[in-house]
Amino acid sequence: MKQLKQLSRSKNTYVASDPIARLECQTLRKHLILLAASLMFGIAPVGAQTLAYQWIPLDGEQMDSSPALDKNLAVADGGMVYIATHAHLYQFQADGEGINVFPLQTGQSWETDGQSSSPALDLAGNIYLGTSTSSGGSLMKFYCGNGNVNSGSTLWTYTIPDGGMVYSTPTIGSDGFTAYVGTDDGGSPGVYGINTGGAQIWFYPFDHVDSSLAISSSGTLYCQTEHDNLLFALTNILSPSASSKWFAPVQNDLYYYIYPHFTSSPAVDSDGTVYIGSEIGLCAIKTDGNVRWVFVPHKNDLSGYPQNRFFQSSPVIGLNGAIYIGGHDGMLYAITNSTSGVGQKWSWFPSPTTGPNWGGSPTLQPILATPAIAQDGTIYVTLPDPVNGSTWLFAVKDTPTGPQQSWALNLLVAAHPGVYTPSSPLIAPNGQIFVSDSISLYSVTVSTHSPLANSPWPMYHHDAKHRGYQGYGVY
Repeated sequence: MKQLKQLSRSKNTYVASDPIARLECQTLRKHLILLAASLMFGIAPVGAQTLAYQWIPLDGEQMDSSPALDKNLAVADGGMVYIATHAHLYQFQADGEGINVFPLQTGQSWETDGQSSSPALDLAGNIYLGTSTSSGGSLMKFYCGNGNVNSGSTLWTYTIPDGGMVYSTPTIGSDGFTAYVGTDDGGSPGVYGINTGGAQIWFYPFDHVDSSLAISSSGTLYCQTEHDNLLFALTNILSPSASSKWFAPVQNDLYYYIYPHFTSSPAVDSDGTVYIGSEIGLCAIKTDGNVRWVFVPHKNDLSGYPQNRFFQSSPVIGLNGAIYIGGHDGMLYAITNSTSGVGQKWSWFPSPTTGPNWGGSPTLQPILATPAIAQDGTIYVTLPDPVNGSTWLFAVKDTPTGPQQSWALNLLVAAHPGVYTPSSPLIAPNGQIFVSDSISLYSVTVSTHSPLANSPWPMYHHDAKHRGYQGYGVY
């Protein structure tokens, strides 16, 4: 079995240089040498494809975030990968070589109903991350060290006032450096604009913002609030005071006490239409705030399972104009979109032969992670195994005759105690796929591969750097 490059045990990697990191320096060095020794590999032939994968078990640290990538710090055109746990932010080369680790002052939030804050990168390659604990949350900014070992540092920490928590991934504005985050709980929930130096520019009060924000190419910021069932559009976000442009109903509080922390984030199409998942279906909102259409799965289902209509996953947009989103019913949906209305192109669920008990409700687990689309049209989606909670990665093609499952890979390291939420997939320029579950970061190399699609919104938070701004490229 051919092994990919392993972490070097002889290097004192992963050690950040800021004062906070120095306090944990010896512990971190020991911890990450153990990580270096436990980088693992596998090869799985799947039909005509060969899937090589490796994983780094992060020493039992819980994680609910998705990986981000900076291709500008290229290693064999792979780039630099960032992933956050509840305790640390990690920086890896795409080949698994460890670079830096940053301790989080407050730790990541424990978020079991969806995706917690994930790393986002500004134009200079600095990393932003939201944190949350029972005592409150913050927005943190890190210097990545220009890809050099042991050279990273924590630049600043902005503490959210009144004990507010940050579940959303930071969004980077059109200037490349201003960060925007939504906050939940505490005395001042809403949206904050924070400048590159860590100072608050403005605050707009809302009632609980758990999902990540999105910014259109025209500079309008979109925010979904949880309890008042609205999608807000904010303008003048680079000025000292943002203003509300309009709001539209999306109905996200019908079952709040059963499914708290609704995490579907907006996606913006090339014509400015905003798509957002909700508890009544997938909503399309026009640039003037009027509802264009609502797609409701299982519309005539009176079985008493209204959650089958939920979309907690975030939508993505393909090169063909179709919208793809994972449903609470465990199905991946392709939605056709035109000026005349909306329709279901197809729905897909794993083949019954793929794994134990696959084949339909009620054994299917909800798809909470956001799919990712490759340039060749392949849709990558992750689901938890209904039996042991391990992560499955699926490759699905949108063909003229319907969905075609290309391959499936069970990233089974060990039987997990329960079902955890796998992350949204990340596609590198060389076609390498990164995904995480609750305990490990995985890298999958496909013999036939393609980079991230150059579509209006091909993945979670728009692009590989998780910037959430439509005006940036996908890398």
